[in-house]
Amino acid sequence: MNEVSRLEKITTSIIKIIFLIIVAFLFICSIFGSATVNAKEHTDYINDNLLMHIAVITGVSAITAFMKYKKIKINKKVLIVAILLWIVACVSWILMTKFQPKADQKYVLNSAMQFRENKFSSVQEKGYLYMFPHQCGLTLYFYLMSFIFNFDTYLGLQFLNVCALLVAFFAIYKTMKQLNKNSGIQRATFLGLLLFIPIALYITFIYGNIVGLACSSLAVMFEMCYLKSEKKRYIIGMALFESLAVALKSNYLIVLVAMVILLIVEAIFRKKIKYITPIIAILVFYICGNYSVKLAIKSITNTEVNDGVPSITYIAMGMQEGKMAQGWYNGYNKKIYKKNGYNSQVASDKAKESIRERIEKFKNDPKYAVDFYYKKTVSQWNNPTFQSIWVNLNRKGRCRAE
Repeated sequence: MNEVSRLEKITTSIIKIIFLIIVAFLFICSIFGSATVNAKEHTDYINDNLLMHIAVITGVSAITAFMKYKKIKINKKVLIVAILLWIVACVSWILMTKFQPKADQKYVLNSAMQFRENKFSSVQEKGYLYMFPHQCGLTLYFYLMSFIFNFDTYLGLQFLNVCALLVAFFAIYKTMKQLNKNSGIQRATFLGLLLFIPIALYITFIYGNIVGLACSSLAVMFEMCYLKSEKKRYIIGMALFESLAVALKSNYLIVLVAMVILLIVEAIFRKKIKYITPIIAILVFYICGNYSVKLAIKSITNTEVNDGVPSITYIAMGMQEGKMAQGWYNGYNKKIYKKNGYNSQVASDKAKESIRERIEKFKNDPKYAVDFYYKKTVSQWNNPTFQSIWVNLNRKGRCRAE
């Protein structure tokens, strides 16, 4: 066994062990309790029925075993019918509710619609985009779509979410084909995605999550295709779609980093320096994407995009208590920015100071630190609805957006 293959096996084993520990921890947590979010977006921690969990797990396992024993397969016709029924259900939900956007999604949409009227207060001092410039990409997307859907833009965006979610499912399905040649598993994956109700309920949530998911899923699909075939045409696909995903929703930077790490690891294990090319392409497209968004907003508003609330304030906020849950949004980032005269540097320094204070608090009180991060983790990963119920609560419907 050569050194590279030995290193690869060791690295793979370590990663598997880490993920096994994480999944086992979350699985055990899910058996004994759950986290729920009420209408006021406050997280409650509740105990679960252990016997019911065991019964459901046993039942699902029995059904799966029976289907395998009887060799019951999911054919293309079943999958097509399921897709059509899913589309009908999603479209019907949108038309029946006509939910208007609220909170941040409303602010972003309002900024886009104001651009149509040559009103640019959102990019001026104290405006929404002035403080949160990371929303400029999403605002630009809404602005472009408003020329198609006009006053019903929010409904049009919800219909586009349905299309985007199908694209995401397709990309995940194609990625699965690259990883597993069993057609039954591939189709079961697609069907499982269709049956996962929480993500379908997000179609009325026009905040870039779904469209960003579609773009990131396509980027990962192209990356898998490239690693298998090494055809250069896939490089543009992975770089372009991931840059779009990040422009729409900055959270997808996580996927970008993961894609780059995978390419670096593959370059080392396969001893192929040419894998540096897609890494450069991803980074170049990401940088150009950010620049293009800022340039487009400037050309529309004739105003430079502000630096806004420093990113480090979000890290500081994630280490603090809050009304919603431990480490959730508590308004600190916005408050510290405004309190320091909209000065990004001063706000950043204050955030660093807050981080140091919290680290000292955790060091001096380990029990509190464990409880804090346990509840923060459980609130994010042990909520079976994934906040999909909450995003549809307390929202006006059946009328046009303001």
